[in-house]
Amino acid sequence: MRTLATMSQPMRHEEADAGGRRVEYRGIDWSRPEHLAWLVADLRLLAESSPASDLAWWVEAPLETLEVADRVAGDAGFARTRTLVQLRRPLPMDAPPELPGLRTFDPERDVDAWLALNNAAFSWHPDQGHQNRNGLAIGLAAPWVDLNGFFVVDAADGDGLDGFCWTRFHPATQGDTPEPPLGEVYVIATAERARGRGLGRALVEVGMDHQYRVRGARQAMLWTEADNDGALALYDRLGYVVHHGNARYAPRSRT
Repeated sequence: MRTLATMSQPMRHEEADAGGRRVEYRGIDWSRPEHLAWLVADLRLLAESSPASDLAWWVEAPLETLEVADRVAGDAGFARTRTLVQLRRPLPMDAPPELPGLRTFDPERDVDAWLALNNAAFSWHPDQGHQNRNGLAIGLAAPWVDLNGFFVVDAADGDGLDGFCWTRFHPATQGDTPEPPLGEVYVIATAERARGRGLGRALVEVGMDHQYRVRGARQAMLWTEADNDGALALYDRLGYVVHHGNARYAPRSRT
């Protein structure tokens, strides 16, 4: 990890992830031309100094700010390659229905069934669709994980899982941008054979009922790809609205 900053400039934050170098900038005033000019120059410097690396600039901001970031990226020789949106709605939601086969995830017996369903449902996804036993074990060991908020639905024929909803609690925060306690749909999927019967909606309601009643969340939150029309339609029906976005930019030669 490395940072570059002066008193009058934003701060660059770098780290390595599975895709290469991930770069973010902190302290940007998107209304100040001098900040934007510095940002363009710094992005050009990064691209020129590491031609062989897989460089990605991420911006998490309101959607109107991402339009400014698009212009900065274009001036720096970058292009947007991925967009996520964070959706929110107040809690509580409607009471969840009775779901036959609903229970919490059991790490002793559900790993293979979860991997099969997850990887089939997210075969198109750059991050979520290639999970394995080791990666899941690392994920389950994270300090925030609460298995009481990780729900699965057994298939009616006993062969694997028909769906799951893994939820996450985010405590309230204070400071310049205070946040209420949030209940997140961390990852959710339903099997192809189980679609068309409202299982996805029911699993969201089950997960957010737990987050509201047990964990004390006051808003529901989740991330989804901005072009995932099926997910956006589901969450629109559930009363979610876009809160802000997260965009990935890469040098045009590596898009």
